[in-house]
Amino acid sequence: MSQGIPAPVPDAGRPVPASWSQTCALLALAGRSVVLVPLVLAVLQALLPLLGLLAMRSLVDAVADGMRGAADAAAAATAVAFATATAAFVAVAGTALRSVAAYCGELRGRALADAVAARLLAHSADQALVAFDDPAFHRALQLAQGEAAQRPVRLVQDLAAVAAALTQGVAMALVLTFADPWLPAWVAAAALPTAWARRREARQRFAFQQQQLEAQRELGVRSAALVGRAQAREVRAYGLAAPFLARIGGLRRAAAATLAQLLRRRAGWEVFAGLCASAALFLAYWLLGQAALAGALSLGGLVLHAQACQRVQNALRDLLAAGSAVAEARLFLAPLVGFLATSRPQGAAAPVAGAPRGPLALELRGVGFTHQTRAEPLFAGLDWQLPPGSRWALVGANGSGKSTLLALLLRLYDPTTGALLANGVDLRTVPPADWRGQAAVLFQDSVLWELPLREQFGFGRATGTVDANALWALLDALGMGARLRALPAGLDTVPSPRVAGGVVFSAGEQRRLLLVRALLHQGPLLLLDEPFAGLDAASSAALVALLRTRPAGQTVVVAEHRPDVLLACEQVAWLRAGVLRTGSAAALRADPEFTAWAGPAGTHGTV
Repeated sequence: MSQGIPAPVPDAGRPVPASWSQTCALLALAGRSVVLVPLVLAVLQALLPLLGLLAMRSLVDAVADGMRGAADAAAAATAVAFATATAAFVAVAGTALRSVAAYCGELRGRALADAVAARLLAHSADQALVAFDDPAFHRALQLAQGEAAQRPVRLVQDLAAVAAALTQGVAMALVLTFADPWLPAWVAAAALPTAWARRREARQRFAFQQQQLEAQRELGVRSAALVGRAQAREVRAYGLAAPFLARIGGLRRAAAATLAQLLRRRAGWEVFAGLCASAALFLAYWLLGQAALAGALSLGGLVLHAQACQRVQNALRDLLAAGSAVAEARLFLAPLVGFLATSRPQGAAAPVAGAPRGPLALELRGVGFTHQTRAEPLFAGLDWQLPPGSRWALVGANGSGKSTLLALLLRLYDPTTGALLANGVDLRTVPPADWRGQAAVLFQDSVLWELPLREQFGFGRATGTVDANALWALLDALGMGARLRALPAGLDTVPSPRVAGGVVFSAGEQRRLLLVRALLHQGPLLLLDEPFAGLDAASSAALVALLRTRPAGQTVVVAEHRPDVLLACEQVAWLRAGVLRTGSAAALRADPEFTAWAGPAGTHGTV
């Protein structure tokens, strides 16, 4: 589960913002100082203008008294000098505080962004593979990775803006009450239309984002196809550039039209709110002017209160804007906190000390599996015993469930029914990471990553390093040693055309390099899915030889639809129509369908 961030409770008909407890838990990922320091600095910056206005009032009154002779020249000059010095101090202090706030905001904002990104990545990596087969999971992840992921940093800035606006507004309102107790209330009332309009706009923007989710997904897929290498050949071969560009343009125009409608509505409400604010402000000026003419305010007092009116209204405007931004941020944070609170880990039912070690006796006992995208089970009631050190060819037609069976052995999925045991221990009682540390795997769709080959060969090892002699022996055996030695960067080569010095390997070369990574593993379990795919005759023969010489205690399962696998494995598990038959190739030849697949007896007796 997600470290104290509860899931938001949905409310029918209205978007539900993240609660304050959820919001605070999210902001605390990088420490409390991320929020507290900007708030303190914002309050200090908000109080300085009041000191500046008081200095300005003293300056104006001192000049006025000196000009009309109400005070002697020396006293007036002293008062002017003191007021000027105070104003200068306020200006310097304001500059210093802004610099400190910018420095702290940048550092702490980056820390918070990194903490949220790390939390999101860690939570995603902790989910069971079955979650990634669920469209709802991908939708939640897309929402969490979108604008929601950027909101925590902006929320801290908005909270600081709320603190600054509230502090300055209260301070200036207190000044205005000395002229007219009703004046602050009148100026504040004019801001109510703005507050209502901003909250309404936040909900509309959130609804717009929700509505655009599928369009944005499609836009991303089509855009990536036009600039990505993986689809570059298909784009050109099928002439997809023009129709894709047309579709992308249509999606963008539709989104722009909806956004333009929202912006027109916002502009109308902003004009109305601005008229209300202006009317309130100039009425306040008129009242202050009348008070000054009646002798209730000095010239400096008039300047002070007029400025206070303007600043109260500015503070209210900023407060409403920041408050609306905070409410909007909580609304947009709901998908993020919801994703972090919705956990689908593949845990252990009753964890034991660790995974079984050493040579493994594996057993499938009544195993059945139903994929969540299928109504019918892929298979049910499978029984299979794999003694330690046995080598198995797992064969069957495409779609029969071979890859799924390997995924069950690796505990990427758990059986829907039945149990998978290792040395008599039900693997559901073993932490998945501990179990997977016993195995090496080559998936049917494994690809090289845009990372140095040396690092990729170290995948699955705690230290990330491999035995250099064993590595080069495997590379030479599969015909890749000379190829890598000829490259300037050698094992540090990055298999990508997007990296300086990178190399593009053919499909067959990639498959051999991936085989090397899996075969480096000397542990008790080796799982290979379609390892002969893309290999020429020489490479296939080399792979057969390598599989025949695996460590004595290592259990090997090779899922394959090519008969070459029978040269490397003594035992055969034939998966057909949800039924698993096991035995030697010779024993299974009694079935004509198996013989038709495997070929006449003796065909695969030698390499």
